[in-house]
Amino acid sequence: MKQTPEIYYERLPTFLEDQGYVRSSQDKIVFVLTNDSGMLIVHLYGDNINFGSTSQEHVERFIESITKEFEVSMYGVLNYFLGL
Repeated sequence: MKQTPEIYYERLPTFLEDQGYVRSSQDKIVFVLTNDSGMLIVHLYGDNINFGSTSQEHVERFIESITKEFEVSMYGVLNYFLGL
């Protein structure tokens, strides 16, 4: 994200929760959206947003909504993250 840290740490979680995402009780920077068509997990890491889904539809909707609300750069597919 290209916004200030205040926007990232205050406005983004509120935005996600307003969109129906549920904040993880174990890790406050992880948000999950589930419905009949699948699940999408969003992980806030520094000034990056990592996300993955069981549904391409979820991915497309997430990208559309986040780019309408915030100024972001898309870097592509994440192949390796913290040993996973």
